[in-house]
Amino acid sequence: LKILAAEANVHLQYANTDSEKKYQSSKKYYDIMKLIEGFYYLNLQTLIKTKTLSFLQSKKIKLTEIESFKIGLSVTSKELVKYLLQKGIKQDLLIELGIFKINKYGNIYDLFNHRLMFPIKDKLGRVIGFGGRKLDGEGPKYVNSWENDFFKKRSILYNMDCLSQIKSKVENLYIVEGYTDVIALDKLGYKAVAPLGTSISLEQIAFTWNYIKDPILFLDGDNAGLKASSRVLDLVLPELGPGKSLNFIFIDSKEDPDDIINGVDGVEKIKKILS
Repeated sequence: LKILAAEANVHLQYANTDSEKKYQSSKKYYDIMKLIEGFYYLNLQTLIKTKTLSFLQSKKIKLTEIESFKIGLSVTSKELVKYLLQKGIKQDLLIELGIFKINKYGNIYDLFNHRLMFPIKDKLGRVIGFGGRKLDGEGPKYVNSWENDFFKKRSILYNMDCLSQIKSKVENLYIVEGYTDVIALDKLGYKAVAPLGTSISLEQIAFTWNYIKDPILFLDGDNAGLKASSRVLDLVLPELGPGKSLNFIFIDSKEDPDDIINGVDGVEKIKKILS
C-alpha cells in the first residue's frame, strides 16, 4: 500500500503516531537526499565547463550519461554541510537520519571528499544513498553511504529503478559488477543493474525475479569475477524453479563490460557477446 501511495503521490493517513513518525522521517530523508543529489550534480556541471575529468573521459561518460544518471561531484564534506544548514536543515536531523556522523572531535562529517558521485535510488526512483569514486589521493577506490534505516546495501541494486520500465518477464536484464558497467550498457540500450561493491546477495537476485524470469549474470572476466559467478551459482541453485532462473555470460579476457564497450570496435564486440 505504501508503494502504491508513493507512486500515486498520495499521503496515507496513519492510525497511530509511530507509523506517522516513520512516514515523516522517511519523507525528510528522501527530501534531503534529493537536495544532496542536486548539490553534487551542480558541482560537476560547474567543473566540466572548464575542466575535463580523466576518469569520465576514459569511461566515455558524456553529458547525456551525466544527466541521465545525475552523476555529481563531492569536493569537501564541509561544503555540503554548509549548504544543507543554509537550507534550514538542522544538524541533529542529519545525524538522526544517518546521513552524517560525528567524529571524535565532535565535528559533523560525511564520507565523500573529492569523489565522483553516483546517486543510488530505490525501486521508486528515490535517492537513498550514494557511491563515490575516488578521483585522486589516498583511500579506497569506491565508498558508499553509511547504512541506515533507508539504505541497506545487500538489498539494493544500482539502477534498480530501471526495472519498472520492464514490460515482459522475458526481456533481458544484465547483472554486472560496477556503476560504469551499468552506464556503458545503458548507452547501448541494454538494461543493467549492479551490486554496491559487495558480493551479490540472494536477496538482490530474488528482487530481479519479480521482474525477469531469467536475469543474466555478466561479471568481469578476471579470476575474481569467475569466483563471484561460481559463488552466485551456489547461492541460487536451491532457489531455482519455474519463473526463477539465472543465465551466465563468461568472457575470455580480463576486461569488464565497460572496458569492452569503450575499447576498439567495442559496440560490435559487446553485441556479439550478448547475442
